[in-house]
Amino acid sequence: MFLDFAAALLGAAVRYHDLAWAGPALPLGGGRHAGQARLGGLSYAAFYEGSLRLAPYAAHYFMLVALGKVMNLLLAHKLIVALYIAAMPLSTASLLVACGRSRVPALLAFPLAYNLTLHYGFISFALSLPVLMLLLAQVVKHLHSEPAR
Repeated sequence: MFLDFAAALLGAAVRYHDLAWAGPALPLGGGRHAGQARLGGLSYAAFYEGSLRLAPYAAHYFMLVALGKVMNLLLAHKLIVALYIAAMPLSTASLLVACGRSRVPALLAFPLAYNLTLHYGFISFALSLPVLMLLLAQVVKHLHSEPAR
């Protein structure tokens, strides 16, 4: 059963990751994210005002800046989105297993990964969804565990 799920997960991952890598740019938020990550005196600094600081939405920008040091910024953005797309069904499978259910419905998380908030550019919110699924899985495991005496 696990090998069947792994094969289906791999097949769906290849199909849905093609969507993230297909075009020259991701149609997310009108390019604000690349501009925010490049505010350090580069080409977008004239059009965007702000600074990179610790904020609730800054996780995506920090990852972009870190990955942007070793690769193209657009490639870094695509990599972050691809990792998010891969994390959605894996974290959903973790929650399903914790609830004692089959992992197979977790494959439906691939199409759910391309949600409206991702399209509008709320990348930090989208990145929090797999974390939420993992947290819920841990809560369920904790509630089903035997109390320590």
